[in-house]
Amino acid sequence: MNRRILSLRTVATLLLTIGILVLGGINVQQKRIWVAPDDGCSWVQTDQGIQAQFIAKEGPAERAGVLTGDILKEIEGRPVVSDRHVTQILYEIGIWSKANYTLQRGGKTFQTTLVITPPPQKLLRQRLYLELIGLLYFLIGSFVLIKRARSAHAYHFYLVCLISFVVYVYR
Repeated sequence: MNRRILSLRTVATLLLTIGILVLGGINVQQKRIWVAPDDGCSWVQTDQGIQAQFIAKEGPAERAGVLTGDILKEIEGRPVVSDRHVTQILYEIGIWSKANYTLQRGGKTFQTTLVITPPPQKLLRQRLYLELIGLLYFLIGSFVLIKRARSAHAYHFYLVCLISFVVYVYR
């Protein structure tokens, strides 16, 4: 009798693939529901303090008058200790809320008010494109594995495609 029994490698790969696909779907769904707050500025920790490095065009920071090189001292009266702390405070404030920033420019301290917004549509479109590229990798890897299941390198190619799927979809 020439019966083919599924190998442990095949079953493990199938279970891994199903798990990655299910978690990837949940991840994509959660990214559509949950929106990160954005102040339109990239803050970097330097020797002088938390400094504005990049200001998004027509973003909340630019509209509020924040310039590259400004040093952030406080948000809503809370001293900012690190660039990560800025993100933490923005999450606590929430989207579509006003935030009072205390900044320092040229040795002078001033205050400005920003409206915390969701990320621009451009970033959301980029995320969609990356997810589609990841899905394309998965489909190509699956197709090659199904068509060339007995080829020595088909399994390895499939794993590379599966890893690429994870990199693009879970980003």
